[in-house]
Amino acid sequence: MDFVLGYGANTDPAGEMVTFIEQAREAAREKGRYLCIVGSVCGTEQDPQNRTEQEARLRKAGVIVMPSNARAVKLAAEITGRLE
Repeated sequence: MDFVLGYGANTDPAGEMVTFIEQAREAAREKGRYLCIVGSVCGTEQDPQNRTEQEARLRKAGVIVMPSNARAVKLAAEITGRLE
């Protein structure tokens, strides 16, 4: 998942998605599966949404937060066994 901060972006992009993340994880759990969610936040501490706060919300919801979207994609590929 990619979360973009800044003017014109959602005022709380991570908070907006936490409920859906929790629902998806619960649906997977009910089927005896585990859902791994990897994401990144594009922004700074000076953005209205504050990068650190957004990352903390995602981590609390169980998201593995990577420092960039490129690193998030690489990790997701490694997890799924699709990294060549």
